[in-house]
Amino acid sequence: MKKEQQVYIAIGLGIILVIFIYLKFLLGPVNKNITQTKNKIQQSGQMLAEAKREADNLEILQAQMKVLELEVTDLQQRLPKGKEIPDLLRRVTKIAQRFGVKINNYQLLAIKPGQDYDEFPVTLQISGNFHSIGNFLAELGQEERIFSASNLMLTSQSLPKEGITVTGGITIIAYVAKGGA
Repeated sequence: MKKEQQVYIAIGLGIILVIFIYLKFLLGPVNKNITQTKNKIQQSGQMLAEAKREADNLEILQAQMKVLELEVTDLQQRLPKGKEIPDLLRRVTKIAQRFGVKINNYQLLAIKPGQDYDEFPVTLQISGNFHSIGNFLAELGQEERIFSASNLMLTSQSLPKEGITVTGGITIIAYVAKGGA
């Protein structure tokens, strides 16, 4: 081989060596850094998207929580934690007066414990006309507080006076949240 060819081969090897060093030690770390930065950007984007989804879910959950809080408040009013005897008797008396039903006697009975709630029964001796008593019971069923009626026994009056055609007894049951009685 001629000297000139050896020089060309040496120059070629030198260029290849310079390119190799440039790619390996200069461009390689920059590419590695670019790849790492791209990965970090992609991860940050995914985290941002997840955070946005959670933020959207947070708003939905907060709205659901407000609705549930209103439902709990409503249910607490309907199923109070205490017997609230005076309030209970006032409500029943007002409803009875509104429909012309006369309450002759109240008898508070023993509380019957249940699994989730307690039953607070009150026996009433009532008198009035048949339709008024029916309306009275219907209104009790529509009350905000949860009531039920049982043991209804009515007797017709042979000589009705003052619009009283029937007398009888009924047990009104008010429900109280467990442990509140």
